[in-house]
Amino acid sequence: MNTLKYEHDFLQQTLFDIAEVRSSTSCPSWAAASAPLKHHTLLYVSAAGRTELLPDSRLLSYNDGTLYLFVPGSTVKLPSFPNKAFEYHWIVFDLFRLSGSSLSFRSYERVLDFPGARQHRMSKKHFKRLFHSLKLSKGAPAEGRSQFQAQQQLYNLLDFLLTVENEAEADLEDTLAKLKSSVLFMQQHYQQDIRIDKLAELVQLHPSYYAQLFKQTLDQTPVEYLTRLRINKAKELLLQTDKSVREIAYEAGYNDEFYFSRRFKRTTGLAPTVYVKKRDFRIVSLSAPYTDHLFTLGIHAAAAQSHPGLPLDTVDLDLPEHASDPWEIRRKIFTELQPELILCKDNVKTKAMEHVNDLAPIISIPWASKDLYTHLSEIAELTGRETEALRWRDRHEQRAEELRKQLEPRIGRASVAICVVRSTGLRMYGLRNIGHVFYRSLKLTPPERIVRLSEPYPAGTHFNWTALPKDDILSYEADYLLIAVSAPQEKLQMQQLFRENAAWASHPAVKSGRVKFISWPEWKVYAPYAVDRQLEQAVQLLLQS
Repeated sequence: MNTLKYEHDFLQQTLFDIAEVRSSTSCPSWAAASAPLKHHTLLYVSAAGRTELLPDSRLLSYNDGTLYLFVPGSTVKLPSFPNKAFEYHWIVFDLFRLSGSSLSFRSYERVLDFPGARQHRMSKKHFKRLFHSLKLSKGAPAEGRSQFQAQQQLYNLLDFLLTVENEAEADLEDTLAKLKSSVLFMQQHYQQDIRIDKLAELVQLHPSYYAQLFKQTLDQTPVEYLTRLRINKAKELLLQTDKSVREIAYEAGYNDEFYFSRRFKRTTGLAPTVYVKKRDFRIVSLSAPYTDHLFTLGIHAAAAQSHPGLPLDTVDLDLPEHASDPWEIRRKIFTELQPELILCKDNVKTKAMEHVNDLAPIISIPWASKDLYTHLSEIAELTGRETEALRWRDRHEQRAEELRKQLEPRIGRASVAICVVRSTGLRMYGLRNIGHVFYRSLKLTPPERIVRLSEPYPAGTHFNWTALPKDDILSYEADYLLIAVSAPQEKLQMQQLFRENAAWASHPAVKSGRVKFISWPEWKVYAPYAVDRQLEQAVQLLLQS
């Protein structure tokens, strides 16, 4: 749980100008006038029973012992109740914050806002003690008090309001953290018999309060959430395995396959045996490369993480690229989209399951252990677009053959080394990602060390890049040296390295002037549509004099 920073820092370097401190059994004139307030105003109303206050023309429930704070510009309407006796206490003040200072002067600016909620429960005894002390300090300087003491009393009162509000927020955050832990428990143990009283006991909350909090937070009951988890797990198994309905029911947490089938149909509208044949899913893609794959297959995701080169009109999701990146997108976006299938790389599946696992089945396609062709094939099988996948691969390989014939008279089967400049250092790339077009499509020759590093794995899998110490560039000798940069400054730094570092100056491509700089953001996407564009760019790059 994050540590909260209390908002009473709001009061740092502030001064108060107290205009009025009064008590009365009559309605204050500023409230009776129903005109916008000119000052900050604190109001405490004592009355037997319950009534209503209407600040800013909004109805607020009032219980005896509530302190209200109104900012300048608020309109407050106090209804009259002839049969009830009221006692009003109010403090009118202006708030100023230090805006500049020097040895000879200090300047202050008036503050017109106030953080947090505008009503607070407060014991009558506590308030009256502070109010009485403030009233004496403001109105009786002859008794040895001063305006500075009045300001201090008001500061104490406002500081109390800010502090108790943040304590309430801290309590709420702690409660929500407990709720989150129970959700995680359900995600990990959905196969077990899970009851509300067990979940409530796990997080040390009363069962009825736990159920109420769960409903308020996730807009569903714990039982509904658990059912959706189980049904989505069953959907994943139906789409990705050849297991029987009985086996899937058991893995999803149901001992009775017939009860599971009834529950599945009631939830989805389809029997499990019919659902497994469904292919026209409303898909949300959490990984930009797989959004590209879907687009290549003729499928426009309802919402997606995308990349700049993809001409796709959809809801753009600001999602993490890596497992270590924070998940900052709101759950509400997904509930509004109502996806039927969520597609992602395996490195973001854990976060996706944590946040939206109950909304739709989450299918992850392994990233590093499979190459671009396999990614496309598996996504095509999932969506019933196998024919489109085969057509794309045939077109790509045919175009690559045409371009190889253009290149060979000029450069033959030249060797190419690919270096990418990253903030963490230099990298030499292999046969996947940026290397796919050069080494697999155009069949150019990698440096010998890249060949050795790639040999243990199927082409285009697992090995992606290796770190490059600056003085080790001669281990990657090649006819051409491609350097991918993200900013102009990186290009200047590399050119300086060519001049000042003996190893770089001795590299065959540097000596022969066959160094090509390319934009890393344009080349980092490893997916069909992007690779088609990279193929054309690669040939143009190598044919340049």
